[in-house]
Amino acid sequence: MHSYHLFIPLFNMEVDENLLGKEFINNFVILPSSDILYELEKFIFANDSFTMTFIKDITQNGPNKWLMHPYAKYVLFKTITLPDDDDDTILKIKAHYKKVVDKILLSLRLISDAYCQVNNLYLLANGHSIITAMQSSSQIENITINHHSYQGSLLVENLYHLTENIFIDAQKEFDIIDKLDKKIISIPSTYFHKCYNSQTPSDKILNLAIVLESTMLAGKNQELNYRLFLRTSAFLEQNVKKLLETFYTLRSEIVHNGTVPDFTCKKGKKDIYDTLVKITGLERNDCTELIFYFIKDHIEPFVRKILKKSFNIFATNKKIKTYEDLNAYIEKFIIEKISEGFNVD
Repeated sequence: MHSYHLFIPLFNMEVDENLLGKEFINNFVILPSSDILYELEKFIFANDSFTMTFIKDITQNGPNKWLMHPYAKYVLFKTITLPDDDDDTILKIKAHYKKVVDKILLSLRLISDAYCQVNNLYLLANGHSIITAMQSSSQIENITINHHSYQGSLLVENLYHLTENIFIDAQKEFDIIDKLDKKIISIPSTYFHKCYNSQTPSDKILNLAIVLESTMLAGKNQELNYRLFLRTSAFLEQNVKKLLETFYTLRSEIVHNGTVPDFTCKKGKKDIYDTLVKITGLERNDCTELIFYFIKDHIEPFVRKILKKSFNIFATNKKIKTYEDLNAYIEKFIIEKISEGFNVD
């Protein structure tokens, strides 16, 4: 038998000191990278390229197109024991833990609007080193929380701060996600994750549109905008019609014109600019900057809420197994409200 060490560098994250070394989801712990470096010989013996890549992730800033991506200040860590010289078992374990880390990452992202990033999972031991790219996360060049718009404005994501409350909520969310049929949630989850590998607002808009439509329009192909506005508002118990109308105007501009236009000077489109200014509370000449914060602060939060709430329903209501079932339930609720005299528009 041989001990293997699993390391998952966590980028763009700060962790409360009282949580360090404390057992986290699936028996992982979170360690400061500085502690691992201080006791490196305790964990790592193989001096190969994978090991060197891991060390680079936790010690060095890296080049980006505009800025430097940060090094990972913290690492998810776990030790496992495997049979010697059993490559098939090692590969199966690697695939298993990749799925586990995907779920941990989804849990962390659903309960906070911050920008926790994971690039690789490292399975390291004496004479054996394996690296797995985390497909549900970001490529290393996109890991920085700072981006630039087409016009050069600095766009800043929220740094993830893991507090005691978020720590506990993430564990609860993981337990819910772990019960779900992966096939049912794979499309919305995949495109939600793709937002973390996007540097442009247009990419995020298209990915979030797929999340919205795969959750709130399941089973329907007519009157789509009306159904989306109505179902989403009913499901979230808040009126998101104006936000969605603005969001889908932006999506239409991207899909049909191939770019995010400058609404400040485009004839007949200044009302879109005025709406973005009103919603975000920002007045900028750079439209992509306005759109970035409109998506980050107003659209992504309720997309998270849709996913989180729907996952909880799937885990607790045996009669609702798919998004089509969920939407039938929502429409029934809407009809009941209309019959009671409520204005659901």
